[in-house]
Amino acid sequence: MPAGTTEPSHEGLFSFRIEFSIQCSKCDGHIPLDGPVEKAFCHDCGSPVQIPREYWMDTLSNSCRKMQDMEMGGGRGSILMGTFWGNLELARFDPYCDSCKTDIQDPWHMEPGTVYRCRKCGMEHHVEALRNGSSKACPG
Repeated sequence: MPAGTTEPSHEGLFSFRIEFSIQCSKCDGHIPLDGPVEKAFCHDCGSPVQIPREYWMDTLSNSCRKMQDMEMGGGRGSILMGTFWGNLELARFDPYCDSCKTDIQDPWHMEPGTVYRCRKCGMEHHVEALRNGSSKACPG
């Protein structure tokens, strides 16, 4: 950072984890969703499912509001009905390694397109930009 500048403030930033799956309308199988994708495929029958952007924006916006005020380490689950039947699990945690659960050092400075290597186990985590405008649904 150039001399005379200050470190950007990360106050107000938070993270939470989402585990989300919807039910296949053809075979009732579970379709895990890996982020705000526009199309997913059922692992059981192979049927494609179109997922409207508005569905993601609403789901992320509601989840973000719930998690922003939750205590660190807290979580909740729900069954979704409506456009899709599904399961949504939310948990308020700072980013951590999926392999060994070690907290990621200084996650707020990670840039999309880079790779973070866990300081404990060496697992690589690819840093991706939020997809489909999801940062608008969940500011901070």
